[in-house]
Amino acid sequence: VSQKIKEYDLKAVVDPVMVATSGGDLTKEDLADALNKYLLPHSILTTPNISEAEKLSGIKINNQEDAIEASKNIKCNCLITGGHLDGINTINIDGKTTVKKQELIETDNLHGTGCNLSAAIAAYLANDNDLHTSILKALDYVYEGIENGNYGTLIAKL
Repeated sequence: VSQKIKEYDLKAVVDPVMVATSGGDLTKEDLADALNKYLLPHSILTTPNISEAEKLSGIKINNQEDAIEASKNIKCNCLITGGHLDGINTINIDGKTTVKKQELIETDNLHGTGCNLSAAIAAYLANDNDLHTSILKALDYVYEGIENGNYGTLIAKL
C-alpha cells in the first residue's frame, strides 16, 4: 500500500483503527511499528484517537500538553481526536500544532465516527481544500452528525 501511495503521489488519510473508542485493542501489538515504518511516512495525515496516538508516539496522553507532545512524535501530519480529552482535538501539520475544542456531546452513538472523520477529510482534500481547512470542515461535519445522530447512519451534510 505504501509503495502505491508513493508511486501515485496520493493524499492518503490513514485512520489507524488500533483501539476502539471503548478502549479495546483491535490489532496486534506490532501494528504501530509497521504503520510508523511503512505507511505513515508516505501519508498526508493520520487520525488517531488518544489511545492510538499513545501507541504511535510512545507517549502517555493525560492532558492537552501531552497530546501536543505526542503529535510531534507521530511520523506524519496528524489529528489526534479529543473525545477522551474533553473535546480537545490536536492538529499537527508540518510541525505546527493547533487545537480545536468542541463541546462534548453526551451520547452512546459514536460508533464509526473516526471512519467518517477520515473519509470526510479525504473528500474535502479531493475537492481542493488545503489540509488544515479539510480537517476543520470534517470535524464540523462529524460533530453535526453526532449532534443530530441516533442509532444508524451519521446524519450531516458534507
